[in-house]
Amino acid sequence: MNLLAFETATPRGGAAVVVNDALVGQRTIDDAQAHSRFCLKAAEELLAEAGLQWSDIDVYAASHGPGSFTGVRVGLTLAKSLAYAAGKQVFTVSSLAAIARNSYQGGAITEVMPLIDARMDEVYGAIHRIVDGALVLEPVKEFCAKPNDILNLVTPTTLLCGEGARRHADLFRGNLAPEDRMLSEPSATALLALTMLKSHPPQEPARANAVYWRDPVRKP
Repeated sequence: MNLLAFETATPRGGAAVVVNDALVGQRTIDDAQAHSRFCLKAAEELLAEAGLQWSDIDVYAASHGPGSFTGVRVGLTLAKSLAYAAGKQVFTVSSLAAIARNSYQGGAITEVMPLIDARMDEVYGAIHRIVDGALVLEPVKEFCAKPNDILNLVTPTTLLCGEGARRHADLFRGNLAPEDRMLSEPSATALLALTMLKSHPPQEPARANAVYWRDPVRKP
C-alpha cells in the first residue's frame, strides 16, 4: 500500500509517505502557523523522492484530533481534498494515539498517557495500556481536563508524552518520555494508519470528520 499522511494537530507537523507498506520519508516543521503552506510542498517533495505521482497514492491519511482547532482542519482538509480529487479514500487516526505510538519504545511501563496542550490551562489526553508488550490502540477514552485533575491517574509506570506533558513537566516530574520521543511525528501518524487499516476500512473523503472534544473558544 502507498499512503500519504499529514499531521497538523499540534505545533510539530508535516507529511510522511509509506510505499509498499514501508515508511520511506517524512518532512517536519515546528511551527503551527506554517502548516498550511508547508505540508503540501513537503508532500510534493516526498513523492518526487519516492518516484511517485499523486495517482500512485492508495490512501490519504491525517490525524483527526484532538488538538489545535485550526491545525486539525489543515491536515484533514489536505487529505480529504487530495483524496477527493484523485478518487481515493481517506483514513484518520487519533492525534493522541499517534503521539503514544511515537513515544512507546518498550520498557517497564504499564501505560502511555499522551497529552496535548488544549489552552485555557487544560490538556487533551488518553490512557493507552500496554498488554504483552504491545500498545493497545483501542478502545480508549479520550478526555479534556486540567493537569492537576489527572495527577491521580499517573503511576510510577505511566509514560507521559506530548506537548501537554512537556509544558506541565513540573507536575509530572520523572514520568516523561525522552525528548526525542516526546512529540508527534507525521511518520507515527502514517504508521498508525497503516496498522489500523488492517482491521478498519478507509472512508470516503466526505465522511472523515474532526474530533475536538470541546467547542471552539473565541477571545476578543
